[in-house]
Amino acid sequence: MRKESTNLRARFGLTPAYFPAVFRKSEAGSPSWDVTTSIFTEIEKEFSARSTPALFVLIPTAYQTDEQSLQKYVKWFDIDTSAIDLDQPNRELAARFAAAGLALADPTPRIREMQSGGARLYGTVDAHLNENGIACWRSF
Repeated sequence: MRKESTNLRARFGLTPAYFPAVFRKSEAGSPSWDVTTSIFTEIEKEFSARSTPALFVLIPTAYQTDEQSLQKYVKWFDIDTSAIDLDQPNRELAARFAAAGLALADPTPRIREMQSGGARLYGTVDAHLNENGIACWRSF
């Protein structure tokens, strides 16, 4: 019953869960990628002024790395999977961060690999990394 009510709440916008626009292919040319890069460039400058290196790490959502989780969101929000690209934010930010000289780490491929091998890296109550997921991220 709880899963059905989650689906119904999602359809009516009555849940805090949402599917971010950054995964929609239509957002590939959005200026938001440059705005994000600009913000992180300013953060890096603050670190650099204090002689501290900055490393930015992308932490993937559960639906970026787990097909079952993605299917829940597809159902909940009636998502056309041909209109989304789960790697788009990673690609867009990686290219811009590299051009701006920002250090970026992306453990998404490793997390996908571990999950496909049966590792449970996200919580069952919510979609945050669990202890195993945090350990995986730290070892990256």
